[in-house]
Amino acid sequence: MKLRRVALAGTLLLTLVVPPVASLAGPDDEIDENNQELNELQERIDDSSVEKQSLEGEINGLNRDITELQIAINKLDTQIAEVQGEISTAEAEIEATQEEIDVVEDMATEQAVELYKNGGVETVEALLNAQSISELNDRLEMMGVAAANNTDALIEYSRLKAEIEEVNRELFAKKDELATKLGDQTKIQDSLAETKATLDDKLAQVTEKLVQ
Repeated sequence: MKLRRVALAGTLLLTLVVPPVASLAGPDDEIDENNQELNELQERIDDSSVEKQSLEGEINGLNRDITELQIAINKLDTQIAEVQGEISTAEAEIEATQEEIDVVEDMATEQAVELYKNGGVETVEALLNAQSISELNDRLEMMGVAAANNTDALIEYSRLKAEIEEVNRELFAKKDELATKLGDQTKIQDSLAETKATLDDKLAQVTEKLVQ
């Protein structure tokens, strides 16, 4: 009986002194889990930092692109303004030349009719068909002084006509140049708008990352 009491007392003592296996392992497992969570969190922070740096690099590149596009647009704006000014000058010159033509046209017509009557068809055609001032001067030189007799108004009319045709050719060329530059401007403006939209998207992503 005494031995049984001693054995029971020993069993109780062991129960109090030696905790269950689960209670010994619990704190270690919890520490491991915490460490794992910390490691995962650090990895997420590192990944987020790398992504932010990548986004910032893209943003810097987009800002450079926007600056270059804006410079190109400003340059085109200047060129377009210059061409438009040249077009206005050409149109004013054509208008002024046309007024001069109107002044001499009646007299030139009378002189042309007289030349036709006197067999000077080739002279009239040579004068009226000249496409430029230089061509007119060459024809006048070839025809000599005889062509100037009673043909002063006709010669002046032919000179003004050749001059206005030259200016018209320049005007058409300038209008074509203007159309090309306006087309280039539109393309660059579209590209600028797309780049700005991309930049806004990247900035929104960075803002989102900063909030996280």
